[in-house]
Amino acid sequence: MMLNKIAFWLLWVGFGVYTFLIAPPSQPDTLELIQKLSTGEWENINPLIISLFNIMGILPLIYSCLLLFDGRGQKVPAWLFSTLSFGVGAFAI
Repeated sequence: MMLNKIAFWLLWVGFGVYTFLIAPPSQPDTLELIQKLSTGEWENINPLIISLFNIMGILPLIYSCLLLFDGRGQKVPAWLFSTLSFGVGAFAI
């Protein structure tokens, strides 16, 4: 039982390390694009990219309805993961 918990935590940490250190593309303008999307400077950005960026805030809100409704009997509060999902996406969920 304890070995399973350790394995799942290591897997979760491994996914986080992969996501933030290895997975981002090697294009130099990616960070600049994220900064422009976050600050609302949307000139000369493809509208499809803007809409996908905005829907990434809506999907955690929709999923949190299920998470908060079903997570009442859990040891760890569901609102914590629901709130974190707005910043780091599905990795918090």
